[in-house]
Amino acid sequence: MPADKAYLALHGRQWRVEVFVPRHLRAFVGKAKLVVPLKTDSLALANRDKHKHVQALKQEIAKAKVEAKRKGRQADPLVSEALTWRKAMDDAKVEDAINADDAEDHERWHDPSASGDTEAALDARYEELVRSAGHAKANAFMTVATAQGTPISALVDDWLVEKPMKPRQKIDYRRAVTKLESWAVGQGKLSGMAEAMTKRDAGAYKTSVVRAGVNWRTANKDTSALSVFWRWLVTQGIAKENIWQGMLLPKLRPAEGSAKRPYTNAEVTRLLSGKAPSVALKDTITIAALSGMRIEEIVRMRVGDIKGDLIDLKGTKTAAARRVVPVHPNLKAIVTRRCSGKAPDAFLFDELPTPPPDSSRERSSPLVKAFTRYRRARGVDERGEGARQSNVDFHSFRRWFAQSARDALTSGRASGYSEWTLAEVIGHSKEDVPLGMTMSVYAGKDTLEAKRACVGAVKLPAK
Repeated sequence: MPADKAYLALHGRQWRVEVFVPRHLRAFVGKAKLVVPLKTDSLALANRDKHKHVQALKQEIAKAKVEAKRKGRQADPLVSEALTWRKAMDDAKVEDAINADDAEDHERWHDPSASGDTEAALDARYEELVRSAGHAKANAFMTVATAQGTPISALVDDWLVEKPMKPRQKIDYRRAVTKLESWAVGQGKLSGMAEAMTKRDAGAYKTSVVRAGVNWRTANKDTSALSVFWRWLVTQGIAKENIWQGMLLPKLRPAEGSAKRPYTNAEVTRLLSGKAPSVALKDTITIAALSGMRIEEIVRMRVGDIKGDLIDLKGTKTAAARRVVPVHPNLKAIVTRRCSGKAPDAFLFDELPTPPPDSSRERSSPLVKAFTRYRRARGVDERGEGARQSNVDFHSFRRWFAQSARDALTSGRASGYSEWTLAEVIGHSKEDVPLGMTMSVYAGKDTLEAKRACVGAVKLPAK
């Protein structure tokens, strides 16, 4: 009889309970799945202990569903209707102005105004709502309809259209705003109106987040998104000040043994010498180790980006990420094989699916998940007490490359480049290092010879 693994998943070498959150509640809960570590590698013990956790997590989701409905998480038809009335009022005022300009004799202008008719109709609608929904909802409806207040969620789409960002960022930013509106509605803050939010409200929200035990990184990520949103509200004349300025939580030092780090030489050897589950993964980790490139940069390379022994990277993060990286001598065979017989616009890793432009899924996602499984299977893992993530990940190849190039330079084993060369090769801003402004603005870019020396100084550890 097969072992029961319902609601269970291996994380590293230990079991944990996983309950997925319905998609329509994820923004409210803040997670795609709820997890409880069981701290055992025994499947039998995991099955014995899982039921109480599954029940508790399902209760948490059920509460979220109730709260979502109570706080108006789902679209409120009255809000949508009120916004329609607001537009009708604006249109009527424009029509009045046009009619006034067209009238030859204003003293003989006796026709009722369009805005007056619309106001009368709105008043009648208000009286209907008082009878059917009560004064509180009717007043909130009028607040929106008469442009005295705007629901926060009604502004998000216009804001995100004006702010260029990746689909995944948009999801995160929208989630941050949705969390705030849900809290505001629950606190009775004028049905989550942007105009009603004050600096004191921002402080109260911050306090509620801290009391809820939200990780400081998550809290600051949301606060940063809200700060950007509020700056936009100020430019639109909706908010008077950025109430989120100065609201970031202080950074906490990671727990002992819980810091991200480069791979050791022994770990690099173990990962490169093992039988990877696919050629794509084997090639990717080799390129990462010998170039310092990010995984998304690797899988988005096209044949036309390879120009001789140089890679013309378009970058995936910052302006500094747009750079030229020399091909390491040990990578020439891989690059040649992957370019052979392909058109210039073809991906080097053409076996990977390309998500649609508006998808939050990265092209590298399948490889990232495959690598995590492979890394754990090879016994390369490390996490501090109570840490949710491993101290090593795919990005640790990039850290190892930088460390190797630096150590080769400082030990005298290599020459012909500097720490600023390394910053250019891996796509970091030189302004973040000593004399950064001098080196980046006045000195300009390093030579290709220096970059080749930097890349060539990194050697794979002996097996």
